[in-house]
Amino acid sequence: KRQSMNRVREIETDKPGSPGADRLPIGVVADPFGQYRLPFDDATFDVVVSTEVLEHVANYADTVSELHRIMKPGAVFIHMFPPKFALLEGHTNIPFGGGFKPDWWLKLWSRAGMRIWHKKGCPADEYYTWTRHYLDNCVNYLTKQELIDSFSNDFDLEFVEGELFKISPKTRVFISPSIYSNFRGRIMYGVRKIDGRLSNTA
Repeated sequence: KRQSMNRVREIETDKPGSPGADRLPIGVVADPFGQYRLPFDDATFDVVVSTEVLEHVANYADTVSELHRIMKPGAVFIHMFPPKFALLEGHTNIPFGGGFKPDWWLKLWSRAGMRIWHKKGCPADEYYTWTRHYLDNCVNYLTKQELIDSFSNDFDLEFVEGELFKISPKTRVFISPSIYSNFRGRIMYGVRKIDGRLSNTA
């Protein structure tokens, strides 16, 4: 939940009553210029995991730098990203809305009755206005190559959607890991490079 433009004081899940729905104070500070600072010492973590979080990051350079700083050399992460052209953009339910969002497309689906769960009953014009603002200001979907470019200087990377296919029958409706990656979700595994920024300045 955002309390101001400059400071995030807590995290709150979208759906009341869902697991972890309590507010979690985190004290993450973001200055007005978009820089991010996590409240942890250098080289603190062995493992970092996020699930459909980083698509809300505006400044990937600062974010990756902070992840690199707080992770130990050789530490690992797993980040799950919605793809830019997911069949349904997960916050608005607009088809392909993460990467294709001209006004006529958003208006078409708003008038057709497409709604996210917490906007059911919202008038079409109001829903269009909300989706326009949300997609322009609250999400930042990167392509697979853009993710690689953002992380590869500091982390050795591998996309591991195939591992999910081995353990989750539900994913197999997408036929192949490649189709799943392009239209449902990307799973990026990374290892913090030993010779990265922190090692060079230590």
